Amino acid sequence: MSFLLLLLFLLCDIPVASGQSVSGSWIDQSDNEEAFYMERQANGASFFGVAVLPANTQQWVDTQVLFDVPYCYRIRAGNQCCSPAPCTPVPCYSNYSNTACITLTAAVPDAQLFLSCMQTEIANPILIAAINFQPPSSPVPSGYLKDDGSIYSAARGYGWDQDVSGNTRDREINSDQRLDTFVFVWGGATAIWSYTLPNGSYLISLASGDPGYDQGPHYVEAEGVVLVNNTPTTANAYITVTDVPVNVSDGQLTITIGSTSAGNTMLCYLIIEQQ
Repeated sequence: MSFLLLLLFLLCDIPVASGQSVSGSWIDQSDNEEAFYMERQANGASFFGVAVLPANTQQWVDTQVLFDVPYCYRIRAGNQCCSPAPCTPVPCYSNYSNTACITLTAAVPDAQLFLSCMQTEIANPILIAAINFQPPSSPVPSGYLKDDGSIYSAARGYGWDQDVSGNTRDREINSDQRLDTFVFVWGGATAIWSYTLPNGSYLISLASGDPGYDQGPHYVEAEGVVLVNNTPTTANAYITVTDVPVNVSDGQLTITIGSTSAGNTMLCYLIIEQQ
């Protein structure tokens, strides 16, 4: 029996006709599973099985959730195996994924519940780079590299598919320089940022928003994984995404901001870590 570990489990709430639900998604990195086994914990009690899902499944919706109750989820792959042969097959399982937790709050508007999406128990990630998007002359936050909207440079190892230097701003409103500066695209436009990386699994954290104005709905994706899904922000409020795993398979991490259906999309900072 050979499993590749499951490294992604991301939770967000979704509205459905019958009430509130939680949607969990993951990257299927096992190559021989026969099923996935979903487990749930409520209010800090023990985990218990809530679903057995077919091989190659990558999403599951839990419709049995209540407001103001903390839920945690984990998943593992399984099949029938035996070693050494000949022998009677027995159930075999991968290690559990990381645990993801969420609490739905009835008082929070649906559009803002995306901010509650979170992941926990990522074991000792290695910082690869922290990038601040800003005008070239603005102060650079400690520990961050500056991206001023320039076109990708192989010598630098990161940059944009087009010159967006004219779309960088420093509002001088928020005391956190990472949130006071940003790069943006206008509604309906897109821009792609790349960072040269070895192939593998990485964790992405970022923030979108404008300290001075209402903006959005913002749209950001990384390697095809949607990180910010057409979500608006008010002035000096931000969408923050933490430790979302993505896979790089072509030697470059690519981040796309904006879409043909999105509004003005801002990208304040980006953190890349290795799992």
